[in-house]
Amino acid sequence: MPPSHDRSEDARPDDTVKKTIDVTPPPRRRRTKAGLIFLSAIAIVGLGLGGRSIFKQQEQARLQKEEATLAKQAAVAAEALVAERSKLFGDRGLQRGVTFRANGLGFRVMLRGTWAAPRLIDVVRITYSVRLKDGQLVDQLAKPTNVRMTDLLPGLAAGLQLIQPGGQIELFIPPALGYGDDAKDPIPAGSGLIYDVSLIAVNP
Repeated sequence: MPPSHDRSEDARPDDTVKKTIDVTPPPRRRRTKAGLIFLSAIAIVGLGLGGRSIFKQQEQARLQKEEATLAKQAAVAAEALVAERSKLFGDRGLQRGVTFRANGLGFRVMLRGTWAAPRLIDVVRITYSVRLKDGQLVDQLAKPTNVRMTDLLPGLAAGLQLIQPGGQIELFIPPALGYGDDAKDPIPAGSGLIYDVSLIAVNP
């Protein structure tokens, strides 16, 4: 009987054969539509934030430019006011303590007085002296005199309403609240008037 042959030994792989290594790169992951939308949204947000930052910088620059322009205009206007007051009233109109209203009337309360201030419908007892910017005395009411408020210059009547009986006030009356462009000898046309006024009584 011929010797038996073990077929299992023939079927066993040779230990010397090396296993093949799969070096094929993994397939690239496909970007889904949702992923692309997400990335696009991030890019748009980034552009939006960058755009906002640029807009904010431009807006700040614009505001700073406007502020500088307004400050320059205010400075020019202030210089013009000082020049106009100096032209009308000289150095007295530029003294500390003198307040000017929007209508051009300037005043400095020397003594407030007591009781009620006069109204336009009242009669007042007053004394006053009037000077031009160079100090020239052009009018005077030295003796206490009763005068209707409606008969006074608009600037004088307005100034008297700032004090009470017993009060004293210094008034800087521009032409618009004085004699305007009309000359009243010895007051030249367009003159500023400086009043020193004492209010003695109201409706005496």
